[in-house]
Amino acid sequence: MTWSVLSRLCRQLNSTDYFFGVDYLMAVGGLRLGGVGSRGLNFCWAVYRVVVLTALLVMTWQLVTDVVRGGNPGVTMQSVHVVLESVLTVVRAGVVLRNYESIVVVRRFINLEPQRLKYFGIVRLVSLTVLFGPMAKKTFVRYNSLDFPLKLSDFSVTLHMICENIYRYVMPICITCTVLANNIIIYLILKGLINELSSIAKQYKELLERTKARTAARLERVSGALNHRRRMEKHFYWIHLHEEFQNCLQRHEQLLATVDVASPPLNGTFLAAYYAAMLKMIYEFVFLCLTQSIDIQNYLRMVPFEFWILTGLGAHLIEKNRSVGQVINGINWEQELEAEPPFACRFRPMIVLVMRAMRNSHRRQLGLACHGIVDFTANELSAHADRFCAVVCAVFNYIFSRF
Repeated sequence: MTWSVLSRLCRQLNSTDYFFGVDYLMAVGGLRLGGVGSRGLNFCWAVYRVVVLTALLVMTWQLVTDVVRGGNPGVTMQSVHVVLESVLTVVRAGVVLRNYESIVVVRRFINLEPQRLKYFGIVRLVSLTVLFGPMAKKTFVRYNSLDFPLKLSDFSVTLHMICENIYRYVMPICITCTVLANNIIIYLILKGLINELSSIAKQYKELLERTKARTAARLERVSGALNHRRRMEKHFYWIHLHEEFQNCLQRHEQLLATVDVASPPLNGTFLAAYYAAMLKMIYEFVFLCLTQSIDIQNYLRMVPFEFWILTGLGAHLIEKNRSVGQVINGINWEQELEAEPPFACRFRPMIVLVMRAMRNSHRRQLGLACHGIVDFTANELSAHADRFCAVVCAVFNYIFSRF
């Protein structure tokens, strides 16, 4: 019975409705298991999530205890670091879970692209590696926040050892898997949309070649005088040109509709990442003032790396959408679209389609602007970060000068 449930679960998580590896990470992180109807497995899943949430409360309790005792500032700041990262992870996980249905729609659209296996294999490799937990244990196990604060040894030494090991090893793995799941979901969405736009641009670029090939193939079955064949060639050409362009336009508009569906989770993640970076800058400043140590630089190196990925992929997506319009504009329409009187009924609709496609590429906003708060580009975010850092430094300099 157990093996049948596990095999069914594996088949579900490897279907085209799922991202390879991401759903395993979400399950290990305690976010989402998937639609499984087994009562026993659902019960175990509920218990597992309660354990994860309880560990978060215990971690916060440990931080409060360190602050009340007034111990080593370095140990206290490490506790603040773990709790801060956990809270930010929970917020970003909440964004993903709140927009999970939208992510499923985007995922199904992206999974239709055959080239998805090129980057999904990397995700699966990362997922399987993280499941063993060496990265999590190496990163977090030395932190005082993961010391089990409850003294259960007076009641049972075995129970205390079990709870402490679960808290010390399972919790960091959950946090790491949740962080990776959040980042990989955004990466797969943006990368999949970029690849689809590249495919659409290529389809537009080969538009005339496919039209002429279909016209020539159909003209081979036509017999008669030369003038009749020329007239039929024009007739077939207009029909196939309209069909091919209509297919490209429909595919492009379907992708733009998918971008609209993906905008809420993308904007929510971008906004959470922006404010998370600001909070991490405040934490770095306070850490340096209290401990006189630069150990925090290893942790903060990931902040610009994450921003580089998010802003780079976001800008690349916008640029790819504009490149579709450049490809359309590069077609020699003056030579291809001749307004001959017999085909006037074909000429006007074709012009309308071309103008519609150009409008989708150049005037269509993709909506990646953090809900209108800030454009998610490297220049905009750098300017906001500089202003924010200047304000924070001025405030702390004033506080330390007074006290």
